[in-house]
Amino acid sequence: MILFHVPNLNERWSYTLDFVFAVRGINYKLTSSEEEFSESTLTKISFSDWNIGSLLDERGLTKKNISKGNWHAEECLTFNETPDPLSSLFFVLSRMEEYYPKKRDIHNRFSGKDSWQNQYNWLDKCICDRWALLIIKEIEKKIGVSLQVKTKEMSLIPTFDIDNAYAYQFKKGKRKLLSIAKDLFQLNFVRLKERKLVLAKIQKDPYDTYDLIESIALKFPVKIFWLVGDYGKYDKNINLKNPGIKELIRNLNQIIEIGIHPSYISNSIPAMVKTEKEKLESVVDKKIISARQHFLKLSFPQTYRNLISYGIKEDFTMGFADALGFRNGTAHAFPWFDILENRKTDLIIRPFAYMDGTLNEYLQLSPEEACHRIGSLHNEVLQFGGDFIFLWHNETIGNKGKWKEWSKVLDYTLSLKLKERT
Repeated sequence: MILFHVPNLNERWSYTLDFVFAVRGINYKLTSSEEEFSESTLTKISFSDWNIGSLLDERGLTKKNISKGNWHAEECLTFNETPDPLSSLFFVLSRMEEYYPKKRDIHNRFSGKDSWQNQYNWLDKCICDRWALLIIKEIEKKIGVSLQVKTKEMSLIPTFDIDNAYAYQFKKGKRKLLSIAKDLFQLNFVRLKERKLVLAKIQKDPYDTYDLIESIALKFPVKIFWLVGDYGKYDKNINLKNPGIKELIRNLNQIIEIGIHPSYISNSIPAMVKTEKEKLESVVDKKIISARQHFLKLSFPQTYRNLISYGIKEDFTMGFADALGFRNGTAHAFPWFDILENRKTDLIIRPFAYMDGTLNEYLQLSPEEACHRIGSLHNEVLQFGGDFIFLWHNETIGNKGKWKEWSKVLDYTLSLKLKERT
């Protein structure tokens, strides 16, 4: 046990030092009492002389001049010209920069390319873990005692978003006719032939990769997030009223945890999350406690406050669509901190390291290049701990169209579990 003296002990200090110490298995205690600190026989150290953590003494949002600097020869952010790894950690972990008005993309999302981590080439690093270990190292120098850092054994967690359960199957009426008309107009005879074979039950639907997902779930803790929202421009899944879709979900639910994939439109009408969650719960016959936003639409603090109000306990949205790496600087699960209310919440954030579409569509990597980038991200998590979570879709793992040969990228990622054992 080690005792730390913090002159202005508050929620931010507790939250940040939990990430530094508790996440790494170090028992510690905080006090703001000089008398308690002076009289304690524990190994102890005071942060009052360190000239770091200024952001932790504040409330709400304050304007800062931010740049890059060095603290004990290691890179971190500077706040008003002062290098500060503790404030840097809180700033990145809480996603404070996303609370400020900044440029957004066409889906009103904060882009990875606009983040401070990207500007300073930290996005593919578990930068918050690096800062935590830097602080621990300096403490060990001062007290002359090893704090015995423990690294959590890493889990490989494949996750799948089901945005469109089938390409042709169960699609009827106006939606089917419009799709056929589009293919005829574009002279897309490949799709016209494929649809005919699927509907005649001669060929498997190209989006029907559920047997593969189930086989992966026998070896890994797979998570699925199902889009339930009503049909719209960006919400195109098949309605839950369809008996075939209900049967599919119930079968998958026997071996895989299914979470809600809040619709694109729910970001404009938050109450729809409750409606969508209840629809999915009626199919799986249990409470839904996990979520990932469709299109990774995440707005602070509204999105997470909304999820909390409807009973969501963990969220898997923390990652960028346009960039690989660690949006919040770590692969560890951690509680969300509501900056405007200045408090730690019970919502657990489960960050992911990469998404299939980022590799192929945004960065336009080859499968071989994608594997190389994934290997580097995995090595980072292997070194600093946490869970290696990654995001695919049922339609991207079937080796069809622009995803031809991409199944080997998923296979490579899954094979990294063997690397951990060697």
